[in-house]
Amino acid sequence: MFSRFHVSFLIIFLIANSINSQINGRELDKKIDLIYELSETDYKESIVASKKLLSEVDKYSDDAVKARIYVVTSNVMLFNGDVSTCIENLKKAISLIEGKDEDSLYLHANWILAKAYVETYNYENAFQIYTNLIVADEYISTSDKHFFKWGTLGDFAHLNSLIGRKDQALRLYVKSFELAKDSINIAHWQKVALNIADLYNFFGKKDSAQIYFNKYQRLSDRYKPTLVEDFLPKYRGNLAFYDKNYKEAIREYEIYEQLLSADFDVKDGEVLIRKSRSYVEIEQLDSASVVLQEIKDMDNFTRMEAYLDPDFYRIYYDIYLKQGELQVASNYLEKYDQAQERYNKFAFNKVDELYKLKTKETEINEKGQKSKLQLYINYLLFALGTLCIVFIVVFTIKQRREKKKFEALMQRTENNPPLNTSLEPSINTTEIKDEKVAALVHQIKELQEQGFFLKQKTTLYNTAKKLKTNTSYLSTVINNNMGTTFSAFVNDIRMDYIINELKPNKQLRSYSVKAIAEEIGYKSADSFSKYFKQSTGLSPSSYIKKLNKDR
Repeated sequence: MFSRFHVSFLIIFLIANSINSQINGRELDKKIDLIYELSETDYKESIVASKKLLSEVDKYSDDAVKARIYVVTSNVMLFNGDVSTCIENLKKAISLIEGKDEDSLYLHANWILAKAYVETYNYENAFQIYTNLIVADEYISTSDKHFFKWGTLGDFAHLNSLIGRKDQALRLYVKSFELAKDSINIAHWQKVALNIADLYNFFGKKDSAQIYFNKYQRLSDRYKPTLVEDFLPKYRGNLAFYDKNYKEAIREYEIYEQLLSADFDVKDGEVLIRKSRSYVEIEQLDSASVVLQEIKDMDNFTRMEAYLDPDFYRIYYDIYLKQGELQVASNYLEKYDQAQERYNKFAFNKVDELYKLKTKETEINEKGQKSKLQLYINYLLFALGTLCIVFIVVFTIKQRREKKKFEALMQRTENNPPLNTSLEPSINTTEIKDEKVAALVHQIKELQEQGFFLKQKTTLYNTAKKLKTNTSYLSTVINNNMGTTFSAFVNDIRMDYIINELKPNKQLRSYSVKAIAEEIGYKSADSFSKYFKQSTGLSPSSYIKKLNKDR
C-alpha cells in the first residue's frame, strides 16, 4: 500500500552513470556520485545534497544535463515523500528531452513517474508504465540495459504485491534477483532477496524462504551495511504473524516502526493492519483500535481507501462484536464485504497491456529495429494463445465442478434438510429460564412460517421489537440455542427457501438476480449472490441456468 520507502536506489546510480559518461567537468560528477552514495547509507543527507544540486540547475545550459539533474533529484524527492515536487520536476525533465536522442533518460524519467503514481495510488497508470518499461529495453544503452531490466522488474513486483497479486509478485521478484546477480547496487539486491523470503513465508513455504533469507545474509556479510537492514524487524514480524505468534509479531513491528520513523519518517500501513490484527487476537482491543486510528489519521487515507486491505474493516467488525456493539459491528461487516469485493475485482485491462503496438512500430522503425518488433509480436501471440488454452482448461474444470455441486444441490432439495436452523432449545441456555426460551423459540418459528424473515425490514432490532423483547436477549437465545448468529440464521432461512422455490417455479427463474434478491429480503444482488454461493457453491445465475437446462 505505501511505497515511498520502497523506492529503488539504483535509479540514481543509473542516471549518475549516464551523466558521468557524457558530461565534462568532475564537479557535477562528484555531486551526483555523492547523492548515490548517501542514498544507500544516509537517506536524510541525500535529501540535503539533492536540494542543493537542484538549486544549481540553472547554471547549466544543456537541456539533457538539466533533465538528468531533475531526474536524479526527483527520485530523492519521491523518497522524501515530496511527491508533488517529484512529479513537477519529472514533467520538466520529460519536456526538455522528449523527441530528442535521450531515450535512456526518457525511460528513466518514466520509471520514477511510475513510482510517483504508486505513491499517489494511481495504480492503473503505474501498472501501464511498468509493463511498457519492461519491454522497452531496446532503447537502453548496453551499459544500462541490465540494471534497467532487473530494476523495473523489482518495482513492478512491488506493485503487484500491493494489489494482491502475490504469486505474480513472487515470480517477478525471483526474476529480478537472478538478473541482479553480481550487481553493484547491493541495497536493491538485498531488498529483493528479503521480499522473496517474505512472500515464500506468506505462502507457507518456509524452506524456500530460508534459502533466500540466507542469500540476504550472505550479501550483508559480504558488503557494507545498507538501509535495507531497517526492514529486518518487519520480516521477522511477518514471520511471527504468519505463525500466529502475535505477541512476538507486535514486538518486532514496533522495532520496525521506530527505525522507519527515524530513518524515513513514514508509516507502513500493511504493518499497522497486521499489528492491529495481532492485538485483536490477544484480546487487547483498545490497542487494536488505536493502531487502526493511526491509519485513518494518515494524510493519504482518503486516496488509499480504494485499495485498502479489507481486513482493516474486518478488524473493526471483530472489535465491536467482541465488545457487544452488534449494530456497529454489522455496519463494519457490510463495509468489509464491500471492500473485499472492490479489492478482489481490482484488475487491469489486459488489452491495454499490449503496449500500443502501432506506436511502437513507428518508433522502432525509426531506429532500424523492426525485427525486434516482430519478435515481440510473436511473443504476444504465443502468450495470448497460451492464455486461451489455459482459459479453456480452467473453464472445463470449473464446469465439471459446478455440475457436481448442482447434482449435490438437487439431492439436497429432494431431501429438503434445514440449513443450521434447528429451533429446538438446547441445554446451553446459561442464565435464561428454559420456559422463557422455549416460548421465544416458538415465536421465532411462527415468524419463520409467516415469511417474516423474507422481508427487507428483517433486522435484529425489528425482530426483537416484533417479539416484544430486546436485541441482546434475542441474540443470546439464537446464539445459545440455535448455534448460529442472527444474521446467519436469517440467511440460512432465505437460502433454504429460494433454493427449493426456484426448482419448481419457472416464473421465478425468469426474474433477474436483483429481483429474486429483493423477493426474499435482500437490498442488493451482490449480498444475495455472496450468501447463495457460500451456501451452494454456485452463483444464482449458474443454478438457474442448470435448472432451466434440466427442465
